Amino acid sequence: YLKIGVSEFQIELSQHESVSEVLAFIDEAIEALPEKTHLPKGHLAKPFKYGDGVFHLLENGLYYIEQTKEDELRRYISSPINVLAQTRDTTNNAWGRLLEWYDADGIKHTQALSMELFQSDGVELRKALAYQGVIIAPDGRARNLLQSYLMSYPTDARALCVDRVGWHDNIFVLPNKQIGQHENNELIVYQATQGVDSNYQSNGTLEQWQNNISIPIATHSKLVVALSSAFAGQLLAPLEQQNGAGVHFKGQSSKGKTTALYVGCSVWGKPSKYHKTWKSTGNALEHTAYMHNDGFLALDEIGEVTNPKELGNIVYMLANGKGKGRMTKQITAKPSYEWKVIFLSTGEKSLKEIMQESGQKTKLGQEIRLIDIDISNCEHGLFDQVDFAESAAKQSRLLVERSNQSYGVAGMAWLEYLTSDKESTINQAKKLLEQYNLELVAGHSQGHIVRVANAFALIAAAGELATQAGITGWQTGTAFNAVKTVFNDWVNSFEYVGDYENREYILHVKAFFEANESSRFESITPDPDHIEKIINRVGYWKIENGEKLFLVLPEQFKNEVCKSLDSRKVAKALLIQELLEHDTGKNTKTVRLPSRSKAIRVYAVKDAIFSWE
Repeated sequence: YLKIGVSEFQIELSQHESVSEVLAFIDEAIEALPEKTHLPKGHLAKPFKYGDGVFHLLENGLYYIEQTKEDELRRYISSPINVLAQTRDTTNNAWGRLLEWYDADGIKHTQALSMELFQSDGVELRKALAYQGVIIAPDGRARNLLQSYLMSYPTDARALCVDRVGWHDNIFVLPNKQIGQHENNELIVYQATQGVDSNYQSNGTLEQWQNNISIPIATHSKLVVALSSAFAGQLLAPLEQQNGAGVHFKGQSSKGKTTALYVGCSVWGKPSKYHKTWKSTGNALEHTAYMHNDGFLALDEIGEVTNPKELGNIVYMLANGKGKGRMTKQITAKPSYEWKVIFLSTGEKSLKEIMQESGQKTKLGQEIRLIDIDISNCEHGLFDQVDFAESAAKQSRLLVERSNQSYGVAGMAWLEYLTSDKESTINQAKKLLEQYNLELVAGHSQGHIVRVANAFALIAAAGELATQAGITGWQTGTAFNAVKTVFNDWVNSFEYVGDYENREYILHVKAFFEANESSRFESITPDPDHIEKIINRVGYWKIENGEKLFLVLPEQFKNEVCKSLDSRKVAKALLIQELLEHDTGKNTKTVRLPSRSKAIRVYAVKDAIFSWE
């Protein structure tokens, strides 16, 4: 009998078997054992010969031991780091190393780092490790040896690496963990090309989070929407939603806006760390959105955006989920960042107000991508009533305090629920989305209202699904009823309801005439004693039937009056409101103008344009 570690083998010897055959059998048996079964005592990995010495990964650290004729030189390199596998992407590029270590508090860290980090002096590599609790010897020789060990330690194990968080087949990948099982049982890991500061952290239990946060807010519609939106990002891709969306709570200070942000953030991490700020450039927010792909992004205080003139484009970018195209250092096209997110925003001003202050006008597409919920005139701010503390202010303080004590557990429970039977769960989510969409859209046919209804229906579906999973602790219907209330309030206060397009067209024309009435229109019967010099003339004016009539030349109407708009649609809007004089069956009028031998067609705009509301 042969005993190796805790395993026993029976070897039958016969007169025909040689000693070498028996020894070969023993070698094969040893190789077949789990690696740690036959490690030298106190070692966490096989010793690795490198250069003139050997690396030893021991329970109290990584050492490099050099044997000389006189003595043995034992050099401390770092706290223990295990090289678990080599990583690569689906194209067999982006090679890296999957590492595992424990910090001083005994918390395990597992992270894949790109081999790109090993190709310089290693400072970025050491920063990434030190930030997460690895103790590294301070001398240069030890630092170089650490880099050599991590990049050279032999391992046959393989893992598939990805460069962004979110869904990859049936696996949901976070910077520090993976939820779900790959169909081929392959390990999938997030691999960083620079240090990663993961915002996905947990503290407390799900029951504590429910009792302290989700259950107390169940009677507050806007907070239920905020919390439900934190579960919605993971449904965007599986439900084949083309774009994300944002909800913006606008109101003066002390209205509870930050509380809503903290409530949403508590699903995924410590709110004080998880939430971000609008105080960034568009480029910086690209990377922020990318790191929250298939998830929830919280942005505080929209008024602090670095460049207000960028804000409209940033909103488009966040909701549409695609960054700018760029070039690499090798002057080759670099793939654009892409993502899908649901984002929550706060601020004392709305998108429209900030853009107007910077001399810009919001577009409808921007306003339906960042859905503005004004709480300025709500008696209790973001709360519907005072019911779990002495005042709304006390309720707000309690939620902020509690959200920094119990966090992250709901998000992990949500991912476990989604990945346990993804196909069945997503089919159920699809049915809820269709049901809620129909209920919210009822009575509305305009495309922009339908789009916002779909965004709210997605949030409702996420909230109800999280309730069915036993995560929120709410009664069935809580999320949808809250969403319906907030959606109806938005519709009732939204400017672009009804015949909004024609209204916009006419207001555009009105603004042009208000700005250019006396400077770009020439009198058709000028006063010879007061000749006016008109620069950049767009047309003429005359008095007809006691009313001033503006005769706009066709090309000027198209290129100047209707600049950036469809001139045919503008003319139709003016006709509907009876603001054009025109020939029968036409939208233009035939007139004779000075210095023209023949009559021409013009757009004859009535003076009533100035008093149109």
